[in-house]
Amino acid sequence: MEHRPEVSVQFDEQAKIVTVARRDDERLSRALHGLTRALIANMIVGVTEGYEKRLEIQGVGYLAALQGKTLQLRVGLANELQVPIPDGLKITVPDQQHIVIQGIEKQKVGHFAAAVRALRKPDRTKARASASLARPSGASRARRWRNRIANEKPRPVVAGRNRQLRHERQIGKQRKRRGFRVRNRLKHDTTRPRLCVFRSHQNFYAQIVDDAAGKTLASASTLDKDIRESARYGGNKNAAIAVGKTIAQRAIAAGVKEVVFDRREYKYHGRVAAMADAAREPDWCLVESGDCETASGLVC
Repeated sequence: MEHRPEVSVQFDEQAKIVTVARRDDERLSRALHGLTRALIANMIVGVTEGYEKRLEIQGVGYLAALQGKTLQLRVGLANELQVPIPDGLKITVPDQQHIVIQGIEKQKVGHFAAAVRALRKPDRTKARASASLARPSGASRARRWRNRIANEKPRPVVAGRNRQLRHERQIGKQRKRRGFRVRNRLKHDTTRPRLCVFRSHQNFYAQIVDDAAGKTLASASTLDKDIRESARYGGNKNAAIAVGKTIAQRAIAAGVKEVVFDRREYKYHGRVAAMADAAREPDWCLVESGDCETASGLVC
């Protein structure tokens, strides 16, 4: 038997044992180790017990017959199908509705069964009245399914699942209302650009947008090279603080002295609040659009 150099195969003739070993613990070596062992095990099972596939033909007027080394099928097509039988396989037709495929090679048996079944695939919409080369008979499938259900342990019921779904829907509605409320307050202020933010699990983004001119004046995110050097991970407050300081510096360089804070549906806490606090430079003003602690909402 030929095998890859990553594995070695040894046979003890006295003990009748085949040993498969690998030269190291690399990923490829471990994969080839298991593959080689499975192939040898399949060969042993094929020689001692053999492999078998059973196909059932379902349909009115459909039948199968064996003529020498050729399998004849009538499955509702214009002509009768002639399927040559490969060497190393034994095909028997107990009756006109069943085909038995036997052989010592697992791959060859399964491949020929799949090729025969592909000649006329089952039509699930027409149930048993359809023309099909089905898998093993329905009685055996039902028996296996009943045995599986009988031996299967009962699954634990997740308590409060409906309550959790209702809670998630309620949170989604609250976010939509919060975002609408923030945007509704911002649409009346067209004299100052917006500082809009977006946060994900691993990054934080901020940009200053001039709605009147329809362009972006400045932007910063944790994907920027200079910010990534100071904040390795972009999903914490340190990264948000770095983004706030950077966007403030770039806004001052662009001539922007005052902006309105568009926090969208986010609450004013956590990374959003940390970014806003870091963006408040001595000569740069940030006007809060949401629910802030100061009465005027102007924080310089």
